[in-house]
Amino acid sequence: MGVMKKSLKLNFIIVIISLILLPDIVIGAKLTDNDLLNMSLTQLMSINVSSVSKKNEAISDAPGAIFVITQEDIRRSGVTSIPEALRMAPGVQVNRMDANKWAITIRGFNGRFANKLLVLMDGRTIYTPLFAGVFWEIQDYPLADIDRIEVIRGGSGTLWGANAFNGVINIITKKAEDTQGFLLSAGAGSEEKGFATMRYGNRIGKNIFYRVYGKAFSRDSFTLEKGGHGNDDYKMGHSGFRLDLVKSHSETLSLHGDYYNGDLGQTVSVPDFFSPSYTKTFDENADVQGENIVCRWQKKISETSDFDFHIYYDYTSRREYVFNDSRNTMDLDFQHRFSPFKNHSVLWGTGYRITADHITKSAEMTVKNNRQSDNLYSGFIQDEISFFNHHFRLIPGVRLEHNDYTGYEIEPGIRSIYTTDGEQTVWAALSRGVRTPSRLEQSVTFNQKVLPPGYLFPGSPASMAVMHGSSRYDSEDVLSYELGLRSRLSTRIFTDISFFYNHYDNMLSFRYGTPKPPLFNVPATIGNEVDGHSYGAELACTMDITEAWRLMATYSFMTMNLDANQSDSPVKQFFEDDIPRNQFSIRSWLNLSHHFEFDGWLRYTDPLKDYDIDNYFTLDLRIGWQFSKAIDISFVGQNLLHDHHREYGTSTLLNTQITEVDRGFYVKLNWRL
Repeated sequence: MGVMKKSLKLNFIIVIISLILLPDIVIGAKLTDNDLLNMSLTQLMSINVSSVSKKNEAISDAPGAIFVITQEDIRRSGVTSIPEALRMAPGVQVNRMDANKWAITIRGFNGRFANKLLVLMDGRTIYTPLFAGVFWEIQDYPLADIDRIEVIRGGSGTLWGANAFNGVINIITKKAEDTQGFLLSAGAGSEEKGFATMRYGNRIGKNIFYRVYGKAFSRDSFTLEKGGHGNDDYKMGHSGFRLDLVKSHSETLSLHGDYYNGDLGQTVSVPDFFSPSYTKTFDENADVQGENIVCRWQKKISETSDFDFHIYYDYTSRREYVFNDSRNTMDLDFQHRFSPFKNHSVLWGTGYRITADHITKSAEMTVKNNRQSDNLYSGFIQDEISFFNHHFRLIPGVRLEHNDYTGYEIEPGIRSIYTTDGEQTVWAALSRGVRTPSRLEQSVTFNQKVLPPGYLFPGSPASMAVMHGSSRYDSEDVLSYELGLRSRLSTRIFTDISFFYNHYDNMLSFRYGTPKPPLFNVPATIGNEVDGHSYGAELACTMDITEAWRLMATYSFMTMNLDANQSDSPVKQFFEDDIPRNQFSIRSWLNLSHHFEFDGWLRYTDPLKDYDIDNYFTLDLRIGWQFSKAIDISFVGQNLLHDHHREYGTSTLLNTQITEVDRGFYVKLNWRL
């Protein structure tokens, strides 16, 4: 709790500074920056995105499977966290494990430590090199200050590098110029026990814009499968700033940073020879802390030339029973676009990242080196060639990286796109991606579980299954084939459909060795002995029923088949049965009279066989009322179809107690000045 108090104190100081500057506030801000229902489908198709090609372009011109979650999507959905918002995108599997943990992936291979997805926030990579995945519980930011979340499904390694294996999630926050004035957002409810955000934005002179914010929340624990409450309550404080120097309409220098601190409740189970059940279970609070600062310089040299340079520092710390990890990361990235010939647009870039960690050993987990530094060098080039008056574009590219585990990795790709007059778009892509080894896969020794007497052979004693990392563990490979179609069928209907086929090589496997006396430890060494394929389709359809009523439906289908050279490897069945074959959702936005809004969100998920979870529906409803230009109130009900339901199972790496997602209600007030 001492950590939490420090975090809240820092947030309070930032709020006080904001209030001191308050006299310059402009009165009477609008309720929203961009009401979705006031945008036509043509305008929706023209929303700018930057993640597919690393340049600003309309969604209709993007040569890849991309879905954009806008600020208005976030507001009207009633979600209270970034992981919940990601449920809106087709092809994304979001499962809540307890009140503070999520398993999130794109196109398969899910888990709390899913590691085939690159996640960024304003250019800063937020996955941890510890296991090449994301601790989603610490990815907190004022939702009102997020401009959009761009979700790319499919291999994107040519531009984004290793870990963009199955996709990229790029969280883009608003410019300081767009968050001028004062905002107080606060609420409370049955599960969201209390939350508040205070933000203030202003300008210095004509060209310097800034904002500061403080945020804190407390979430209640969820329900255990057999009744009662778990120990998974969740408290966190977050604060930060952004400063934008707009030198001209073509040049911007930005500086922004964040600090967070929190306590995550959890019930941990570890293998123990001396317990009757061979498992020791206890409650604890994991302490998490981090800070970062990012500097970014963007300049448009001409209509056909621009560059983008950023440098950032990131510190994270995590303290819990099984392991303690602190990590410092420094990252530099530069990219330049120019046009050497007519109808050619070349994009090239280079980058360097160094991360240094300190991992403390425990009885359950050890690593070869407590302290280690890893380096990553990268460079890429891509040429966009236009034909037929820019209606057809061919985009070949290649990326070369060097890491300390496997050396050089090459990730080539080619994309093509054909557009008509804005009504129809057809695109296709072929790319190779890699997922390079992480720190744990190379050097961890981890006690998985106790095998009871007689498990290995009649009369065998109790034995410990011990997972060992391997310096021979190689990069995982994927060859992705994709095809997509976007079409405005009428002035009221817009569809976006994509198909994919992935071929996998050198995927994760476990090879069990010979038991070793005196306690008959059973070694399980990781390797690259699994291959296979997956295929599927994803659909998003937006329909304007009336001028005041809009529907969006999304659907995802996927199946996976893996082959293991070792018949007793558990990896094959785990990943095959960890995919909901079908997912769909329907969101509804309805504007009523007297400044009322009524929004609904119905979701369906197929069974997860590996965890014995049946299919289920969930329903969220929101009623919003714009009391005045400065004040609005929302009433939100979440997971309304069940008292509680389970969405996922335990992790094989770190076994924490799974709880069931509760039905919840909360009320929220926004006050803008």
